Amino acid sequence: MNTLRITSFGIRGFVGESLDPKALVDFASAFATFVEGGKVLIGRDTRYSSPMIHSAVLAGLMSGGCEVVDFGICPTSILQFSTEPFGAVGAVAISGGHNPMGWNAVTLIDPDGSVLTPGGGESVLDILHSGDFRRQDWQHLGRVQPAPDFATPYFRALEEHVNVAAIRDARFTVLIDPVGGAGCTYLEPFAKHLGFSLVPINAQPSGYLAREAEPRPRSALQMASIIRHLKGDVGFVLSSDMGRVSIVTEDGEPASEEYTFAVIADHVLGKKSGTMVTNCCTTRIIDDIAARRNARVVKTAVGQSFVVATLLDEQGVIGGEGSGSVALPEFSRAFDGFLMMGLVL
Repeated sequence: MNTLRITSFGIRGFVGESLDPKALVDFASAFATFVEGGKVLIGRDTRYSSPMIHSAVLAGLMSGGCEVVDFGICPTSILQFSTEPFGAVGAVAISGGHNPMGWNAVTLIDPDGSVLTPGGGESVLDILHSGDFRRQDWQHLGRVQPAPDFATPYFRALEEHVNVAAIRDARFTVLIDPVGGAGCTYLEPFAKHLGFSLVPINAQPSGYLAREAEPRPRSALQMASIIRHLKGDVGFVLSSDMGRVSIVTEDGEPASEEYTFAVIADHVLGKKSGTMVTNCCTTRIIDDIAARRNARVVKTAVGQSFVVATLLDEQGVIGGEGSGSVALPEFSRAFDGFLMMGLVL
């Protein structure tokens, strides 16, 4: 069975079976051609295959003349947030996200930090299929430089979009499980900026996923079994790219990932009414919340690219999906686990 999936915003597959160096170099070369060799940010997760994919993507970008700013191991949402401030023409995120260990993916990001729009993605695919890539000679190859501090500006901006004073006053004890992924080393700065007591679980960066990567009740059972003993106020279970979140209550109940968007949407729309965007198969709770909050709902196809593109077109207040994903356009164009946790707190 061919496990390679090529979409308008990325490529995903089972490493060694369908996702191989040639496919990766070609895809990165097509993106380098699309952005005409401009400045591109790159970040990756902790999976065993990510260093290999990182090297192949770098080769494709540099061969097209791109100036690459390397964020190293970085949650996809922070990479998306940073694209515009860094003046980049785009970014490349390497992460399997919610997929099992053998899988990995490359996601393309627009200059404004949103996942590449369907229109832009179709152009990349046209270049990919034609094989007509931008190639530079030895004097004009791209170069790679490490990124300066990008986490501090991100968390400072996040502080402006949540009620930090209320969170600090509550003296919360919060359990967070990033499944050994890209968010591990960012949990302590997150807790420090928001002012809560952190209990990390599965928070050592590792290519081995200690549980199912998809945040849902069955992958939250480990946390649910210990939260009461640790006197936790809430628990958060995340995907390896920090883009999806499910919640565990203080009583040890693992809530469906469908509730994440609903809880946050009710909170956000209670402060500012407007248009809400979601996909066509998210829980009907969203429609009920919209009716109560006098908000308009717009439905899209499934996927972050479709939801965020429509959210921007409709000048919406909030967008999300039943997979445990939320975007707040006044903050960024990403499905952002840190933002979601902050809003719930």
